[in-house]
Amino acid sequence: MATGESQRIQNHELVAAQAPIDVFGVGTELATSADAPSLGRGYKMVELEDASGRRYTAKLSETKHTLPGAKQIFRYADHDQLARSTECPSCPPGSLPAEALLRPVMIGGRLVEQLTLN
Repeated sequence: MATGESQRIQNHELVAAQAPIDVFGVGTELATSADAPSLGRGYKMVELEDASGRRYTAKLSETKHTLPGAKQIFRYADHDQLARSTECPSCPPGSLPAEALLRPVMIGGRLVEQLTLN
């Protein structure tokens, strides 16, 4: 797989050079106007769920690491903590209270949280 702001012309050159690539990730040029500003960002797929169940994914590389499974950020009075979304560090009796910061915006293709542009 080749991604990272790859463009149509570069992809043709890679195919002509017989680069060992079977999938190209494209999007910015496809989804935005060439004269409009865009923001390049990476997206890590860490969990998939379909009719057969849930499975976790991870990148296997010597230089890049991913933690499989969906994440949640818990905000405490004096610090934040990253944990698996299925964990609840503030749930056991006697734990410090924390607020879960990440909320779903879409579920099943439906908007569940009103979008605001600030």
